[in-house]
Amino acid sequence: MRKTMFAVVSAVAVMAAAPQAFAGGIAGSGGQGGGGYYGGYGGAGGGGGGATKGGRGGNGGQGGGGYYGGGGGGGGWGGTGSYGGKGGKGGAGGSGWYGGAGGGGGGGGSGAYGGKGGGGGKGGMGSYGGQGGQGGGGGSAAGYGNKGGKGGAGGNGSHGGVGGAGGQGGNVY
Repeated sequence: MRKTMFAVVSAVAVMAAAPQAFAGGIAGSGGQGGGGYYGGYGGAGGGGGGATKGGRGGNGGQGGGGYYGGGGGGGGWGGTGSYGGKGGKGGAGGSGWYGGAGGGGGGGGSGAYGGKGGGGGKGGMGSYGGQGGQGGGGGSAAGYGNKGGKGGAGGNGSHGGVGGAGGQGGNVY
């Protein structure tokens, strides 16, 4: 009876640990830029951890507000793995008379199945709206490339910002 109970408990423990053992950790997001005449840039997101399933890249931080809004931080790259992780989103540009540009999305992680690229951040609001960030490229793959991320929307203002370009689809080798 004891042996049977031990075997059951061991099997449950292995099954519970399995998803964590094969999935890479999600990276931390970048911090927000400080406010000022020239708003600070948002911090870049960290890269996702490598594993059988790559972790998602961290999101970029928002740019700080100011006369010239700070640019949003770039999204982190998705982790490499059999299934590449998704790239992080770019941070939004800071608001100001001249809105800051949105950060670019992180590229999807490489793998047998490439990860999806992260979306670009929205341009900051201002009299002159900031440009939207470019979407991250889809991850390269041995078998199945993934789609690139969406470009960020241009910022609102008297002179609206230009929308960001879409990310490139992943290459297959």
